[in-house]
Amino acid sequence: MSLAAQSQQRIEEVPQSAYASTVIDPLARLDTNHDSTIRPARPLPATTELTAEVATLIRILNTFGAPIPSPAEPSLYRHLSYWPSFLAAFWLVVEPLERQGLLVREAIDIQERASSMVSQWKPVVDRQETIAAESVERILKSLDHFTYAVIGRMIVLGDMMKRMID
Repeated sequence: MSLAAQSQQRIEEVPQSAYASTVIDPLARLDTNHDSTIRPARPLPATTELTAEVATLIRILNTFGAPIPSPAEPSLYRHLSYWPSFLAAFWLVVEPLERQGLLVREAIDIQERASSMVSQWKPVVDRQETIAAESVERILKSLDHFTYAVIGRMIVLGDMMKRMID
């Protein structure tokens, strides 16, 4: 069973009344779960620290699967720049898929499914009390760049990377 199917099955097993009464406090676990922090294997290298060849490869990979042009860039490829041969092999795998438009379609599908899942959730706080009206459009645009242009495609591409080596 796929991870998505397993996740959906777990959601369906929980009575809906449990969701309605659950208050999510993202800060509640900070004091109790110090050991659960996930750290990258190596520090994120600055773009200026990369060789010209690796920087070019990363710039190319950063365009793959992007449904909209965006200034937001994923950092995963820089994290993986310690292994340029892996990035080159990954490029060989995904470049034909990018040319066919398959990566964009998968990234859009992931984002649309996520949006559909969360569309039923209600905000806990009225935005009018927390966000200045003139900031709402800029915040939404920033969120779109990450949720629509980066995160959806990196789920697809990250999973493909894992399958290459797993």
